[in-house]
Amino acid sequence: LTLTGLVVDRAALPITRAALEVAEGRLAGRLRLEQEQGYAELRAEAGVSWGAALVPELDMRRARSLILSFKDLRIAFLGSLLGDVATGVDGRLSGDALLRAPGGGGPAEAKGAIEVRDGAISVAQIGERFSDIDAKIAVPRWGTVVVERLSARAPTGRLTGKASVELAGRSIERASAEIRIADGQSIPIAFEGVPLGQVY
Repeated sequence: LTLTGLVVDRAALPITRAALEVAEGRLAGRLRLEQEQGYAELRAEAGVSWGAALVPELDMRRARSLILSFKDLRIAFLGSLLGDVATGVDGRLSGDALLRAPGGGGPAEAKGAIEVRDGAISVAQIGERFSDIDAKIAVPRWGTVVVERLSARAPTGRLTGKASVELAGRSIERASAEIRIADGQSIPIAFEGVPLGQVY
């Protein structure tokens, strides 16, 4: 299946190609967004049982995997999907991530890293626009997400930071973050249009 000229809530999506195959007890799917200079691709594999059923069912006794790949994907098309939360979203994503669940209920595996460069976003609640966003988000193991580096420039200053989150199922078990704004690089903060001062 190939879709061109697709628009979702005023967001023009890249060319979308999707494929799905079920054969000999295996399901293999592929979804790819293609741009002139970049792409995003999701690949999935799983064991299935079908028999006389109308649709196949996942076979939890067999391994399942998801592989997500980005290469120079420009994310400006996501801006209109965020509504009033943020505007002016832009930047490029590159990286890979793997999620794998072995058959028989064994522990799941996760690993990968995704980098953002030339990013930009305007956050309406604090009345600030950030540009030159550079970040690396890594998943060293299942349930752990680490922001290894983060830097962003505001009109009058710059911030850097790092963070980590450990998950237990869908809940956050623990999290930590460190943000630095140097003296002389202060950033103005406003809340719903009301200036609150400079922060460093």
